[in-house]
Amino acid sequence: MSSFIRTFVAVPVDAEVQKALGRVVRELAAGAGKVKWVEPENLHFTLKFLGDVRMNDVPAVCQAVAEGCREHAPFEIEVGSIGAFPADDRPRTVWVGVNGGASAMQALQASIEERLLAIGFRREGRAYEPHLTIGRVRENPRGNSLPELLRQYRDFAAGAMVVSQVVVFSSELRTEGPVYGVLATTEL
Repeated sequence: MSSFIRTFVAVPVDAEVQKALGRVVRELAAGAGKVKWVEPENLHFTLKFLGDVRMNDVPAVCQAVAEGCREHAPFEIEVGSIGAFPADDRPRTVWVGVNGGASAMQALQASIEERLLAIGFRREGRAYEPHLTIGRVRENPRGNSLPELLRQYRDFAAGAMVVSQVVVFSSELRTEGPVYGVLATTEL
C-alpha cells in the first residue's frame, strides 16, 4: 500500500448543472472526434491540485482547507461559456467557465491556497480562473468539427448553482477513468 494519495480540492457541481452539461456534451460528442468526456458525476471546479500527498499529511490538508473556507459564506455562480485550451482552434481540453460569481470563487480559492501555502504547498504559477473540464481531446484529425462546435456553443449557459461546500478528494487513476473519493467536506 502506498504512503501517498493523489489529492485535490474542489467544488462539486450540483445535479441541475450536471444535467445541463450532460446535454451539451452529448451534442458536442456527435461531431467532436476522439474526445474523452468527463462523466457528469465527476464534474467539479478544481480549486487546488495537490498531487501525491503523504497519508500522514492528509489531516493537515483537510484542516487547512476548512480554515480557508471559514472566511466565506455560500455564494451563487452562473456556469457557462464553452472554450478550449490552448485555443478553440487547437483544442486539447474542453472547458466550461463561470459567467457570474467568478470573483467569489477566486477569493475562496485564494483563501484555501494561503492556508495550504502555510503548510508547505506551493502557490500556483498563474492566476486562478474558475472552470471545469468537460473533455480531453485524444486525437484531433483534420476535418474535426470540434472548433466549429465550440464557436457555436461559446455562449452556452448551464445555469446557476450555489457554492456551499468544498471537498478534499482523493483520485485514483484507472484506464477507464479516474475514481474520486471524499477525504473531507467543509460547508461554507
